[in-house]
Amino acid sequence: MVDAAPGITGNPADKNPETAILKIAFPKVAARFASKFPDAASPLWIKKDRLLFVYFVSNGQKASAVFTPRGHLNYSNAVLNASAIPEIAKRRISEEYSSFSIIHVRQITTDGISAYQVILENCASYVVIHSTEEEIVAIDKVNKTDN
Repeated sequence: MVDAAPGITGNPADKNPETAILKIAFPKVAARFASKFPDAASPLWIKKDRLLFVYFVSNGQKASAVFTPRGHLNYSNAVLNASAIPEIAKRRISEEYSSFSIIHVRQITTDGISAYQVILENCASYVVIHSTEEEIVAIDKVNKTDN
């Protein structure tokens, strides 16, 4: 929960008391969070040092984000469905890894730029790739017969 000033309590009408406290203690963060993640559910806020960390559910998937007290979004991290990968990245993946299927996608966004960590699988191996709009880089490969 976000540390709030003494005597500040959440609005009972708010579904999540942490959100009410956040709106009072850090209104810029609350506004930025609401605009960037309008479908967020079950937010858990943690204030550590000079940052506010939030863990939440977005589109049924786990997500997290880090804000400064002034409302700047440092980065966000979300698990996505394969359908959420941008078309250009999906096309490149299918061209370079045609025998593979996507089994896991994570989106990392900082300064408005998103990168994707994608785990691919075929009958023989798993491949972890890092994808941006400009490139796809294999960062790890594990053969299924390796122990």
